[in-house]
Amino acid sequence: MAENIFKSTGVRKVASLALLLAAFAGHLIILSAALQDESSPLFFDSDVIAKKGCDFYALYVAGDNLRRGRSVYEQGPDTVETPCIFGFRYLPTAAIIGAPLSILPPKLAYLAWVGVIELCLCACLLIVWFLADRKLAVFAPLACLWLLYTPMYLELRLGQFNLIQAFFVLMAAASLRRLSGHGFATWMAASLCWKHNTILAAPSLIKERKWWPLIIAAVLIALTSIPHFVAFQGSFHEFLANLRLEGVGAEHGFTRGNLGLAMLVGIVAGEAFAPFMVGFVFFSVVGIGLVLTLRKKGPDLAMQLCLWLALALLAYKHTWEHHFIMALPLLTLLGLSRRGVLFWIAAAFCALPTPYYFFRGDWIFSEQIIYHGWKIAGLALAIALGAIHSQSLEDRNQKVEENSQKTELKKRMMSSLHAGNSATPEKSD
Repeated sequence: MAENIFKSTGVRKVASLALLLAAFAGHLIILSAALQDESSPLFFDSDVIAKKGCDFYALYVAGDNLRRGRSVYEQGPDTVETPCIFGFRYLPTAAIIGAPLSILPPKLAYLAWVGVIELCLCACLLIVWFLADRKLAVFAPLACLWLLYTPMYLELRLGQFNLIQAFFVLMAAASLRRLSGHGFATWMAASLCWKHNTILAAPSLIKERKWWPLIIAAVLIALTSIPHFVAFQGSFHEFLANLRLEGVGAEHGFTRGNLGLAMLVGIVAGEAFAPFMVGFVFFSVVGIGLVLTLRKKGPDLAMQLCLWLALALLAYKHTWEHHFIMALPLLTLLGLSRRGVLFWIAAAFCALPTPYYFFRGDWIFSEQIIYHGWKIAGLALAIALGAIHSQSLEDRNQKVEENSQKTELKKRMMSSLHAGNSATPEKSD
């Protein structure tokens, strides 16, 4: 009775709307803070190494180089001047997006890119709304997760590219679950061309015989990247440098901003750390993904794609805090059907800032473990929940199917028995 009163009075709807309004207000605060000249001390990236727009300007310069007939990886006195810059690490295909943006002045182009990120966030929220079957009570908590996700501050401030990749994968998953697969190949191929970490999901695509994403991506890359590699000697080697497994360790450019599993292994191993351990971490994580993909009662393809994107964060040698935006598709699929305590613990570890602010200065060993293991703990729990949930869902579906078969068998037996009784001749007087 109390539940009926609760529903009839619309308290749940009002509470959900209030939650959404608070989340939008909170996101505006995040956006405003990201655009300020003063950086936040809550994150290593913004506090120590990165100025506003530095990651975006890598795309900007790559696009300008493309327009002027230079290698997208070229940086020097002859390239366009920007307030700051990091190296461009993606395929020449991705640099095509930077070409029209490079027509604008650098700072104006950065603001335009922030607008693209915000539009992409709105698109992601719209997808979540439809995945939640337009149920406000289901949608509101997940929308809050997207809007108040603190790595979004770094995404906006640095002008990063992770949210677009999350959008592509979420759209691919939604097309499988709500659109009977329509558009799946396009969105998945887009993700392969954009950040190319979804190539790890190739075993899932091959298992489900989804060839078109791989074919479309291969054709686009062949048409746009291969000619570039041929035209500019050394550009292919510059791209491959990002894929090498070495380059992690105290003597190999380790920084506090690296929140990947390889970094944590390096801290635990200490002086015993060796570069081969990075490869061991990578192939171990890929092995876990293969087990989840190839097992008999594995997740559906939509969940597999999100799991692979999350596993890529564990496998890669340089995983920064803003990269954890790519955990949002997995958290979304989990939140649509499983919102227990463990889910919210995993979401909180991924969404909230690390304890970096409290550990600034000279760190002791325990502080390093806590800081570098913070996001990994949340991500690993989310991956485990995805695997367990998929297993339990498969078991429930199997039980439902078995019960349905038993019911159908009983109906047939009763029908046959009834038909037999009807055919029995009555005794004559």
